[in-house]
Amino acid sequence: MNRRARFWYLFIPYLVLLSYLLLAPDPFFFLPDGDESLKNSVHETLPDYIYHATAWGLFTVLFTLSTDSSTSIALLFTTTYSTTLEFAQPLFGRITELSDFAANIIGIILAIGFIKLLPAANNTTSLAKDPE
Repeated sequence: MNRRARFWYLFIPYLVLLSYLLLAPDPFFFLPDGDESLKNSVHETLPDYIYHATAWGLFTVLFTLSTDSSTSIALLFTTTYSTTLEFAQPLFGRITELSDFAANIIGIILAIGFIKLLPAANNTTSLAKDPE
């Protein structure tokens, strides 16, 4: 199994998990009701924006490493998917927040910059032809 296929097996479950967390009306339903302070403390704080940026940065890295796509295609796909999920939230009883969307975009752009710095990203044939 080549390296891209291994990243694909990480990317798909992560895509499902991230979609669930961003669209479910109460993604932390399993926490006891006494932990409402935990649920509310994450909302609209600096850690919340860091979580968004980190989640979308990881999403971008996994997508890029699991496909043969260039970084411009990765940027287009991840930005489009982030936009779709953020603006679809009202359909699921959530609220679209432009600050969350901005944090998503920052994470995506930082990940693209990180990928550009990776030596393996510049040589895509080395990832596709893993001898395993």
